[in-house]
Amino acid sequence: MAGMDSPTTHFPSPTDAGHSISQKGFKITTRKLPILKAGPIEEMTAKLGIAPPEMIFGDNRVSVTHEQTGWAISFNAFDALDRVDKKGDDMLKVAYSQEWQKNREKVHEGIQEVVKPFDWSYTTDYKGSINAGDTQFEKSSKPIPLELLKRPDPILFFDEVMLYEDELADNGIAMLSCKIRVMPARLLLLCRFFMRLDHVLVRLRDTRVYIDFAAKEVIREYVAKEEQYEVVKQDTPDVKSTFDIRVCSALPVVASGLLERSTQLQAAGNEEGEKRLYSFSQKIPIPSYLFAIASGDIVGAPIGPRSMVWTGPEELEAAKWELERDTETFIKTAEEIVYPYAWTSYNVLVLPPSFPYGGMENPVYTFATPTIISGDRENIDVIAHELSHSWSGNLVTNASWEHFWLNEGWTTYLERRIQAAVHGEAQRDFSAIIGWKALTDSINEFGEDHEFTKLIPSLTDKDPDDSFSSVPYEKGFTLLYTLEKLIGQKKWDKFIPHYFTQYQQKSLDSGEFRKTLQDFFTDDQEASGAMANVDWHSWFYKPGFPPKPDFDTSLVDVCYHLADKWEQKAHNEKSQAFIPKSTDITGWTANQLVVFLERIQLFENALPPSDSTLMGTVYGFAESKNVEVVSRYYEVGLRAKDSSVYEPTARLLGQVGRMKFVRPLYRQLNAVDRALALSTFEKNKDFYHPICRAMVEKDLFGKQGGTP
Repeated sequence: MAGMDSPTTHFPSPTDAGHSISQKGFKITTRKLPILKAGPIEEMTAKLGIAPPEMIFGDNRVSVTHEQTGWAISFNAFDALDRVDKKGDDMLKVAYSQEWQKNREKVHEGIQEVVKPFDWSYTTDYKGSINAGDTQFEKSSKPIPLELLKRPDPILFFDEVMLYEDELADNGIAMLSCKIRVMPARLLLLCRFFMRLDHVLVRLRDTRVYIDFAAKEVIREYVAKEEQYEVVKQDTPDVKSTFDIRVCSALPVVASGLLERSTQLQAAGNEEGEKRLYSFSQKIPIPSYLFAIASGDIVGAPIGPRSMVWTGPEELEAAKWELERDTETFIKTAEEIVYPYAWTSYNVLVLPPSFPYGGMENPVYTFATPTIISGDRENIDVIAHELSHSWSGNLVTNASWEHFWLNEGWTTYLERRIQAAVHGEAQRDFSAIIGWKALTDSINEFGEDHEFTKLIPSLTDKDPDDSFSSVPYEKGFTLLYTLEKLIGQKKWDKFIPHYFTQYQQKSLDSGEFRKTLQDFFTDDQEASGAMANVDWHSWFYKPGFPPKPDFDTSLVDVCYHLADKWEQKAHNEKSQAFIPKSTDITGWTANQLVVFLERIQLFENALPPSDSTLMGTVYGFAESKNVEVVSRYYEVGLRAKDSSVYEPTARLLGQVGRMKFVRPLYRQLNAVDRALALSTFEKNKDFYHPICRAMVEKDLFGKQGGTP
């Protein structure tokens, strides 16, 4: 890598020595002090010859020194700004530049600035400062060993140091900062310049310094990237913003913000009907994937003191009954686990049946599948899940989709804590057992060694939709459940609000989660000792199954026992002793029926077709209105090659668009009657959501999708 040829300039020279650590002959130092005052800023301006950024941390510094030779590389604001183009040759030629120059004349009161042409975005190609007499970097093709950095080595020292920041006259942001982490055998330093010029450009300049202590080897990498703003603005959940919107519609409108007012508009010209102007505001920053608007022939009804349900007029009464008993209880329980609900009101919009997910956690308004309206209040755990997103995902968000488990694993964990508080601890493990079956199905579908079965998969050059499965939900839950059992729930429950407070309205990755957890229990020797045996690398990067917890099976044992009788019957073992009766399942919940049917799906040999038909008739599965139950029964029947379920399966696929049911049913139907599967898809493909349609096409026709 090319070295820097300019001498290090210390500006200014404070007496605060900062924080240091020495590791195997290298001394690592960071210093963080307040923003410079007017006098030092004026002095810096004179030396640089350009106006400094709005927030300049001129005393801050990161340095790494080899103690025996004195060789050092350091990072500071002055040297970084000295690398900014001072002639204006690289200045962004946009209208904002003139506005910025006018703005700069009044930024620092008492300082007379002379704004000359220069790169007002403060873009720098700074790679660190090395004394002129020290050994410089040589060009090399040797990369930084990323696999070594993925190892779960203890972090001995971590710090983040801001060098400068400017909001570009309220048109974006430019900032330069350093992060450094020191492990026993190596360190990694990242100096990142990030610039976002709204509606124009996003730019990154990354300098990474890697040191192997034993080899005394230093590798420096410099990467420069930029892209048009419109291309990348919606590409990451790491970017959050508030919004104010106005929507004009003749039909009612809901959105992921609070309704501030609704005004009737005068019809114009030859327009028919009345229209209203709806004004929504969201003051809590959210990532773009949570921005949602819906409008249609919908009506609402209260389901709690701070909650409404909205849906079609004909569906309202059933939806209200399904949700009104438990919604407020769920909210209060979640508040006791984490902290008070931040979004003012919590509402549910029950969508048409083509909606591809169980729910979408848009702030203020959860968008929900109509399959939860089953007339028995057995499927409203979906609401507990989407409500939990009000903390996990909506307030505290995964920084990228590789770390999706931080959204969904935490949300599944909170959902089951709500279940435990409302229905008892055994119910939580009962739900976890159902989740383990879903995890098993996903891993078996991908293959145990597949990248997408990792908790942190690589999504480079991959569509995140292709990786969507129960893995981040259930593998993420299992990690959190394991940590809770390891540390003890009483101590763990103190960490939960700390975590959600520290990252409120922020995004994070898995490494930051791990460090936050370890730091929280630093002074607790018992908890720290328990966590010392956690194999973080395997949890994060090992494909396949995680270690299975010892779940409480008290609520599933009866389900397993009945399933065993059916298996014995199928193999003529003690068959005369078992005659199926409707009373076999008297008093069972829908979830117990699900566990029973999923147990049968795991039989080494499928049921005989006659037993599948008998089961559906005796237990009433074929007539069930609960899609969770009937879809599982159809899967059992399809595996048994019970032709009596083929056409009912095809009919259900024309009524439900939720991928949880649609994809496995198509795969099973395709295996026994491909012609029916293809004709069913052709008939209903326009009914499905585009995401669902694309995924089913891949299931039926291969990776490229499309028709044969």
